[in-house]
Formats: sequence, C-alpha cells, structure tokens
Amino acid sequence: MDATGRLCSDYRVNPLVCMGGPKKFVDAEERPTHIGKIMKLGIFLSTQFPPGTALEPEIDNILAQVQTARKAGLSSVWVGQHIASGPLQMFQMLPLLARIVPEAEGMTIGSSVVLLSMQNPLQVAEEMATLDWLSGGQLVMGAGIGYRKEEFEAAGVAMNTRGQRFEEALDIVRRCWRGGEIDFSGKYFKFSQLVPSLQPMQPSGPPIWIAGEVEAAIRRAAVFGDAWIPLPIPNRKTLIPLLKLYRKERSIANLEPVKEQPLMREVYVGRDSVTAFNECAGALKYKYQAYAGWGQKESATSSTDFNADFRNFAQDRFIIGDQETVHQELKQYRDELGIDHMICRVQWPGLSQMQVLATIERLGTCAKEL
Repeated sequence: MDATGRLCSDYRVNPLVCMGGPKKFVDAEERPTHIGKIMKLGIFLSTQFPPGTALEPEIDNILAQVQTARKAGLSSVWVGQHIASGPLQMFQMLPLLARIVPEAEGMTIGSSVVLLSMQNPLQVAEEMATLDWLSGGQLVMGAGIGYRKEEFEAAGVAMNTRGQRFEEALDIVRRCWRGGEIDFSGKYFKFSQLVPSLQPMQPSGPPIWIAGEVEAAIRRAAVFGDAWIPLPIPNRKTLIPLLKLYRKERSIANLEPVKEQPLMREVYVGRDSVTAFNECAGALKYKYQAYAGWGQKESATSSTDFNADFRNFAQDRFIIGDQETVHQELKQYRDELGIDHMICRVQWPGLSQMQVLATIERLGTCAKEL
C-alpha cells in the first residue's frame, strides 16, 4: 500500500516495499540499545461478548486459546477487569485467571488491569497472593485507576479521588505482601494492627505493572511500579515521547531501568497481508466504538478519526498483516523502542475462533524468531 492507501503491485511479494522499507520508529541516535534482546509474546483474552451470545461455548473457546498459546510457545496470558458493562456480557477477571492456571502451566498470568482505586486494597492483596500460589509464582499484577464513571458509582467511590486512592491502595498492597502487622493512616484508607492472611509465593510479591496514558499516570508508573503498560490506543507517534517521559522519570527517581518493558497492541496475523485488514476491521471498529461509548478518553478523542477512515486510524497503532509483516513490526518495536514483552489482543466481538487460533499459532512462529 502506498501513501494514498492504494495497493501497489509489489505488495503481495513484499509488503514493506510499498512503505519504502521498514518504517523507522525513532531516529538512530535516540534508539534504545535493545537489538538482540528476546521479546516475549503474550495474549490478552477477550472476555466480552455481545448480548445474546451463548456463553458456554465461549468458555471452551477461551481455554482452547490458552492451550494453543502455550503449545505455540507464547509467554503470557492476560485478562482485564470491568464491572457493570451491560448489555455487553463479560466474564470477571479473578475467577477466570484462576480457572486458566492448569492450561497456562509455566506461563506468566496477569491482570491487565485490576481496577485498584475503587477496591479494598487488603482484599486485592490477598486475592492476588492466592493467584500467585495457584500459578506457581507466575503472576504479574497489572493495575490501573479506571476511567468509567459507572464503575466508580457502583463502588461508591468518587471518581475525582482515583489518583490518590490508587497510590494509597498500592502502598497497602505492597505492605500486605511483605507480611507482618499493618498500620496505615491515609486520606482514604485507615488500618490499625491488621495482619494479612496470606503472602504471595514470590518473595516481596508479584511485579506490579501500572497502566495509563496521561502524563500523571506515566509518572506514577515510573515511581511506584515495576513497569508501565502502555495501552493499545496511542499510535506510534504518540507512544515514542511517552516512553521517553517514562524512562526520564525513572532516571530522575534514581530507579534502575525496568526488567521488562511491556506494550499492549491489537494484533491480527492473517494468511495474506492484502486481505488481513479487511478480515478484522469490522470487529476492531466495533470494539473501539464501544470504548468511545464507555468514555475511554483516548478512544473518544479518536472516534472521529476511526469513523472517517478506520484504515488510517489503524496504521501505526495496530499490528495487522501476514506472518512476515507482523514479525518485522514486532522486531522493530523491540529493537527501536525497547519493547520486550508484547501483550497481543487477538480477539474482538465478531472475530471467529478459527481466526483467533490461527493468529495465536502464527504468533508462536514469530516468537521463535524474536
């Protein structure tokens, strides 16, 4: 495809020819020195289904996706959390993560993300500690402040307190995981002489990866988290300065570079780059329209763009193509942006199970070369 959106004659032979070779994400002098570092690939499980969808087959589909990911050699499985999502049906995160542990044996399992600012941090700490034991110490806790007013209303929490509540809750979770008696006196939480019932299997607890897109959230992730999870909405142009900000804030706080730099992206690996976009565009557009309707700020801001030209909206934001095209783009994220754990969202309402499993299998082939 050339700059006008037309398919060029060489596209079917080598899609990168139409783009003038692989697009550079950053200037050479700004490039992190990650060339040669192994990139882990994981999948994010879709747990949302349109009204009226029969759910019993979907449970089997989810388990088959996890089994396929493990067999393909992928590294991790992730589940998100929302409440009051109706009329969209949605399985809840914690019980589902517990259910997939046998199928995901040896893989990292992760929350992406637990809505920590609207929940009891002591309960979250003990539930996550339980998951850590169930998974054999393979848990990563992804956490975020949330963005849907309906969820805060349901929890009885004022949405404008979410940032401070999140920081207090995160402190409490870490204290619980260290063990011993807890005394805490904050603006939103107060505990005296509480003793948690369980510490995680991992010493000091699972890694905590913090999600968010605005600068305040990125600074919070840099100072309080073990990694920052950029969500899939920012395009490449937007993502680059955010990564620079995150790394700068880590340095200012005299913190070492993170052990892993994750990134979440929408990923579809088709048999043919020419047809791959059309195969998944309808399902992706449905998903992002739902986000905009929910009040997800970045999606709502971009809704005019994707309604006018979804193909342009997807460019430099989603990873779509055949196996070789996807492999090359993943490699660029690793070598040029320092991404070494890609969380791939591979299913959206309307995409068939056959398409999802095919993407997972092809990602497994990509993973062997990363």
